[in-house]
Amino acid sequence: MALTLDFTDKVVLVTGSSSGIGEATVIMFAQLGAKVVVHGRNRQNVAQVAAKCRDVSPKHYQPLELVADVANEQEVDKMMDTIIGHYDNQLDVVVNNAGKGGGESNASLAEFDQFMTINLRSCYQICLRAYPLLTRSPTGGVIINNSSICSLKPFPHSLSYCVAKAGLDMLTRNLALLWGPQGIRVNAVNPGQIQTPIWENATGLTKEERDILWQAVCRKTPIGRQGFADDIAKAIVFLASNRDSGFTTGITMKIDGGFLDSADLIYN
Repeated sequence: MALTLDFTDKVVLVTGSSSGIGEATVIMFAQLGAKVVVHGRNRQNVAQVAAKCRDVSPKHYQPLELVADVANEQEVDKMMDTIIGHYDNQLDVVVNNAGKGGGESNASLAEFDQFMTINLRSCYQICLRAYPLLTRSPTGGVIINNSSICSLKPFPHSLSYCVAKAGLDMLTRNLALLWGPQGIRVNAVNPGQIQTPIWENATGLTKEERDILWQAVCRKTPIGRQGFADDIAKAIVFLASNRDSGFTTGITMKIDGGFLDSADLIYN
């Protein structure tokens, strides 16, 4: 049976969609007919991605452009209020993609709090605000959380990130259990080494050092290459489709080309 991916006239929020995985995801939803919300912290980047979404939209919908810091509770509330007003209480899909990577081996409390706020607490706040809208979605509301393989295995240089993403996986499963009876599906994707600005900026390496690192990653990945933003966007769109994955909830989908299962990880 063929897939029937179609989001015509559905309202889709993708946080952190001004670059990387979020950008690829929001553009893909726009291509499939959705009315999308493009969010980020840089107004110029948000506008650029919104223009791309409008260009690929079958009906040339103009995306709602929002600039907000998900670490700021008041800004998140204002963002959600704007979405509610703009789309007249309609919201069908939420993709919690905004996040912060990197971190230190021996994280300070300040760093730990920052990572927990950005990568976990903000997602829960958005879910809580989205809940009443998602329950009214005619075909069932959907939440997709962008987690990481770092939630599945400890990585020595990313303590705060690993813990926050592990919490996001548990939040995913708990909300799937609690909100399933209300018609809301909640799933997560766990990307591996994906070539995006957040990953490359977090390394703090020169271009030459990054190239060497990517080559090492590819050698230790059974698929033989690094991941790209579209690899994750396709999985998110699939999980968001109630026609194609309507019986799927509470899962964490590892998408890493087999990297995590390799016997000799690059970090060992």
